[in-house]
Amino acid sequence: MRFCRRTGREPMKKIAFLLGTGLFLGACAAPPASLRPAPPSPPREEPKSLSELNAEELAVTFGTPDFVRKENGIRLWRYDVGACRIFFYFYGDGGSERVRYVESLPRGTTETVSPSCLSAFDLRRKKKS
Repeated sequence: MRFCRRTGREPMKKIAFLLGTGLFLGACAAPPASLRPAPPSPPREEPKSLSELNAEELAVTFGTPDFVRKENGIRLWRYDVGACRIFFYFYGDGGSERVRYVESLPRGTTETVSPSCLSAFDLRRKKKS
């Protein structure tokens, strides 16, 4: 019978094996980001007075936007007042573009646009008039 000489590496092999197994199982524990549930959608109530406006009507109401972006047939206008941001999304082609979606940051509790943000914009508009 042959005897194996101990090299002192056995404890290191055990530690490496346990560490590798732990990392492998740990990676399986958390679901991938794509499988995590999506956060709840914001409330879908939009202010009726703001939807369906065209660009000219919106410019008369709020003035020149602070930020404009056009991409893939969608135009975005953003207005800023203090900590509030209101986003207007125009859809349509050519002269028939209309506001189809409005949201604010921070969001409202029952609608996509916070009433306090709308109040801040009303004050901004009155100051400019």
